[in-house]
Amino acid sequence: MKGSPVLAGLEYFAVVFAIAFVLGAFRVIILVPRVGELIGVLSETPIILTVSWKAATSIIRKRNISQRTADRAVMGSVAFGTLMVAEMMLAVVAFGKTAGEFVQDLTSSKPNIIGLLGQVLYGLFPLIEGNRKDAARRV
Repeated sequence: MKGSPVLAGLEYFAVVFAIAFVLGAFRVIILVPRVGELIGVLSETPIILTVSWKAATSIIRKRNISQRTADRAVMGSVAFGTLMVAEMMLAVVAFGKTAGEFVQDLTSSKPNIIGLLGQVLYGLFPLIEGNRKDAARRV
């Protein structure tokens, strides 16, 4: 029986968000004061993308998510959407920003754009992984 892509997306979000939260705290507290925001984000991004890829592939296998494009797209969309809501809530509650300020900040600087691009890739990983498997089967 195939697993639920919605539940897989929620699990994917929870795993990656927990790890990214710790890495983000390290970046902000330790790296940024020493090397600046841009270098800090550039240092963190490959690590969290690697974690995200491994989490996506592991959860897909564990939850037996089908190779169907729609199922993979649902998993990634649920994870990405939940991430954006969680980040906005954190910005509002912890940092006193409005939802509009959060959205505006997503593209307000090079580090923020890099972060957003990383988040988009994170959301696409379940779909990419499915397409990669499909291509490997055709060879």
